[in-house]
Amino acid sequence: MYDVAIIGAGIIGKAIARELSKYKLDLILIEKDSDVANGTTKANSAIVHAGFDPEPGTLKAKLNAEGNRLFRDLCLELDVPFHRNGSLVIAFCKEEMQTLQKLYERGLSYGIPGLKVIDREELHKKEPGLNDEAVGALYAATAGITDPYLLAIALEIPYSRVRKLLAHIRKENDFRFKSFGDMSADEVAEMTGLNMESAELAKQREYDETVKLDLSGEDVSKFLEKIGEVGLNWAYGGRLYHVMGGGNKGKAVEVLSGLYRKLWGKIETVGLGDSLNDSPMLSQVDIPILVQKRDCSWEDIDLPRLRKVQGIGPEGWSRAIAPILSGFGG
Repeated sequence: MYDVAIIGAGIIGKAIARELSKYKLDLILIEKDSDVANGTTKANSAIVHAGFDPEPGTLKAKLNAEGNRLFRDLCLELDVPFHRNGSLVIAFCKEEMQTLQKLYERGLSYGIPGLKVIDREELHKKEPGLNDEAVGALYAATAGITDPYLLAIALEIPYSRVRKLLAHIRKENDFRFKSFGDMSADEVAEMTGLNMESAELAKQREYDETVKLDLSGEDVSKFLEKIGEVGLNWAYGGRLYHVMGGGNKGKAVEVLSGLYRKLWGKIETVGLGDSLNDSPMLSQVDIPILVQKRDCSWEDIDLPRLRKVQGIGPEGWSRAIAPILSGFGG
């Protein structure tokens, strides 16, 4: 059961999810397509409107103007391109100029700065390529343009945001930890046993950060609590913590399984893991399987129907999957 279900993973849905992730809520973001930003978000002009057009007294009138004011800071925070290049609403006759005057006065009543009704001479000086029949325009200096798809992706809580939140947690609480972003590729290779090429790839993060804690006991619990307070999630892979935005493997399996059931009816799901990081996923599948860790022990996970299989990594996965696949061979 979720506290909030958000329908649609375009800019609006993603922005709502990002804001609500700052609170202690169990959220789900549902999208019918195979990717985010696959509807209206990708099929528009990418203009961030100044806000003079909506009808007076409407919620859109309030939010359009307010959203425009917030847009620059949001894009700076998310490292998404945004340029206030201004906009022109063109008039081709006296009657249309009267309409522009009404829009101008409406915009002033909304508190929108940078509005100006310009005559033919100023208009053609500003845009010499316009139709000669254009007689004037309403110029809105605060209108801008962005990349809707990149913005929708960035609203996922990108790597740069995760890093900033971790830095804030470190500063405010004096926690001792080091993340991949703080390390050289040599240090990552030495810590993980990866070769240099793999260590370089491991440092290329988009939505999560890998963290090595220099903490113990109660301090670890306090650190993880602070992670949740700033709207992040965490997973533990046995040696390192992974800090990320508002998702986890369990939610992903739940949503994906629901989509498959909608397409094909009854299905049976199998999940394989070897650490606490995999616990949310294992709790969602029909056949949860736990393979051994590097020290040949099993992680302390207690779930109904959990199968424990001998073998480390691929060896354990092969032993687990082979009998299941053989059951479909008949």
